[in-house]
Amino acid sequence: MKNKHMKHFNKKLTFGLLSILLSLNAFAQTANNDEAFPDSWLGTYNGQMYMLKPGVGITDSVSVKLELLSTDMPKQWVYRMTYKGNKKYGKIIKDYLIVKPDSLAEGTYLLDEKDGIIIEQTLIGNTFYSNFSVGNSYLNSIMRKTGDIIHFEIFQSNVKESLITKNRANEGQIVFEVKSYPIFTTQKAKLLKEK
Repeated sequence: MKNKHMKHFNKKLTFGLLSILLSLNAFAQTANNDEAFPDSWLGTYNGQMYMLKPGVGITDSVSVKLELLSTDMPKQWVYRMTYKGNKKYGKIIKDYLIVKPDSLAEGTYLLDEKDGIIIEQTLIGNTFYSNFSVGNSYLNSIMRKTGDIIHFEIFQSNVKESLITKNRANEGQIVFEVKSYPIFTTQKAKLLKEK
């Protein structure tokens, strides 16, 4: 009986994974070539970044300038984000590099903070995705380009505050433990390319 359930589960899992892979492939093929990195991305973008918390909404905002520029090195691009806030924060510049080593899989890039910290990013279609942890926090970042606009969002959750649940399974079925992490803050920006 267990083998029967396992075969059924394996078929469902294989079908599910195949569906996801086919969907991603179709999306990548239909993605607008005008949004291809790096060519259409390069330039200077400006906008406002908002900090939000659940149940509160916007708690603060800063003006942002994002520069995506070519360098003298092959497969390396400047990623410089300048925040201009109030007196509390002042001006903050994050001067990084986006790097595409030949050793990495297609669509995989590195965000090099130039101080020893490197964050892996994945480009799918017109969007960069990354997730990473710092101390007790998980952070997820999304940077999506549509036309002359870059939508940027980073959201943060606390590792220690996870909700742990398990599925109800009949005899012979696999029990999965799922951990979910509530988001406690997010930063969002809509950045328009300079003409």
